[in-house]
Amino acid sequence: MIRRPLSSLSSFLGVDEIDRDARLKMLLAGLLFYFHVTFRNFHGIPAFSTAGTAAFNYIPTWPFEDLRGLIFMSQPWTDLYLSVLATLALGGVLAALAGRTLAAMGLLAFLFPNELYFYLSELRVVHNYYHIHLMLTLMFLISRQKLFFMRVGLLCCYLDAGFAKLTPSWLAGDAFNSVPDKLPLLPKSDGLVVLAGRALIALELLGPFVWFARSRALRLASVAAFLVFHLYSVVIVGFLYPTIMFTMLVPAFLGFDRPLHAGYRFERRHLASWAYAALLVVGGLWSILIPGSVLLTAEGKYFGLFMFEANRGVRFQAVVEKGPTRMQFEVERYPRMTAVDDVEGRKAWGRMSGTIHQAGEEPRPLDAYRVVRDGDVVVWNPQLFSGGDTVVFGDPYLYYFYGKELCRRYQPDRLSLTLESTLNRKETIYPVLAIYDFCGLNPSYNPFWRNSWIKAPPL
Repeated sequence: MIRRPLSSLSSFLGVDEIDRDARLKMLLAGLLFYFHVTFRNFHGIPAFSTAGTAAFNYIPTWPFEDLRGLIFMSQPWTDLYLSVLATLALGGVLAALAGRTLAAMGLLAFLFPNELYFYLSELRVVHNYYHIHLMLTLMFLISRQKLFFMRVGLLCCYLDAGFAKLTPSWLAGDAFNSVPDKLPLLPKSDGLVVLAGRALIALELLGPFVWFARSRALRLASVAAFLVFHLYSVVIVGFLYPTIMFTMLVPAFLGFDRPLHAGYRFERRHLASWAYAALLVVGGLWSILIPGSVLLTAEGKYFGLFMFEANRGVRFQAVVEKGPTRMQFEVERYPRMTAVDDVEGRKAWGRMSGTIHQAGEEPRPLDAYRVVRDGDVVVWNPQLFSGGDTVVFGDPYLYYFYGKELCRRYQPDRLSLTLESTLNRKETIYPVLAIYDFCGLNPSYNPFWRNSWIKAPPL
């Protein structure tokens, strides 16, 4: 009775194909291992639990913007569940290496929606390496001729990475020339940074097409160039991004003795994989098609990859008025690897300040580094704005969600939000938000196109 459903499931998941190719077993193990890494990293994040929602310390991505009921577990239960998922992922690695392919694929199919759920629940954990992991996991799950389509998936990932760098910051070398150490381990030369940046863009946009070349030497040289780049990137971005790329790139191109397309024959069951590959490429291009500068508006950029495309700083101000009370909060986030030190000599992420003004009284300071409540309602949580890296903290959606949620929770008489950005340590200040009655305007966020309430000044 059980044998027939298991046989159907094995066929659906392509178990026999994986069993025949050691490279596919390695790819399966690599994807499962990264699930383990991911759930370990998600452990302890308050935004994934009711503790985050209660403390106004969560920024769900736009699909989850109005779905507050999806966050229903307390912090201890959330951490326990994440630990279980991490353990299952590690068990999946062992199953894949031991030849228990059906069990490993079943775990892969189970863990994928779990990671997607947590990933969409919190904007501040959004990173390219999780994007890539989810992209390639879905490709592995839905594809037949898995090795071929995993190579196609990697091609799409590199194209998306190249598309994300087609910005003034990268083409002019400003993103890394604005960082005090420029490119680690290399001479501190502005010209070298520009040359290296453009060479990387060329590699990502053109290198994958070399995989179709007849020359085996050219194909292997392209793969080797990507491996060298990922090895070097460890000193800039740490291990998480290179780990997912190494665990995918190496097994996918072992025995790469024929061009990528050699021996491929189209079948109708490949339509889903080709449609998904096309969707990945369109997603990478989407932000380029939206009017305005994605460096400032961030509109559409999460549909593809979004590398460190600019070294930004931001200044955000919120003025909250209710009855006789007027509270003002200001946040300044410094550019990446800033040279500004705090009072203890550490590199500072930014600063916060606040004031409160009661009618008939002089304004007095308000500690913006602490949670501010009016009765039982949280009006301000500094952790909402101190988290997230340089890619996320410049995203107007973060400040939009703060405004929407504050209007819902607190119902102020008036809420004024302003956001200004700087790019690559340059003096030009770009106004991004200037909404003087946010609750009255009640804007909605369109992730697919321009939002009229977000300013898009030319760079």
